[in-house]
Amino acid sequence: MCPSMDSTDLITIDPAILGGTPVFKGTRVPLKTLFEYLENDYTLEQFLECFPSITREMARNVLMRILLDECVPWPMRGLLAVHDCASLQQQGWSGKQNDELLRRAAEQFDLFVTADQGSQYQQNLTDAPIAILELSTNDIRRIRVSAPAIALAAATIQPREYVKLMVN
Repeated sequence: MCPSMDSTDLITIDPAILGGTPVFKGTRVPLKTLFEYLENDYTLEQFLECFPSITREMARNVLMRILLDECVPWPMRGLLAVHDCASLQQQGWSGKQNDELLRRAAEQFDLFVTADQGSQYQQNLTDAPIAILELSTNDIRRIRVSAPAIALAAATIQPREYVKLMVN
């Protein structure tokens, strides 16, 4: 997602439109449709051809740069494959303290995904410079079962927002 935008600029969640399914703003095209197309090896061009009410800019702006914490299993990136995912290790940030880590992450990423259950007690994450999605577990089997909820949380999180997601 473009760092200067929040999801309300891009997405509508209204019970009167497709029962509250998140859709691209000004349309009835579900956001999940873009992700499903890309996950099934369709190109962005093919998606745009099928859904002409969605502009290239609209589609690109919902795709995010996501940083996965060391405590999150790397295979989780496959659940967020339509986004640009990187790990702390790839960035060379292993072992960094939370405040420095979040400052660096905010410069290059839209979302930080962690399973660090103590992070909310170590510092005030509601004032973090980046959106943070905290998963209640790092068990990959449970994360895979909760993939739709994780994808939705990632798509609708606001800049600088902290969301704790209970993973089944």
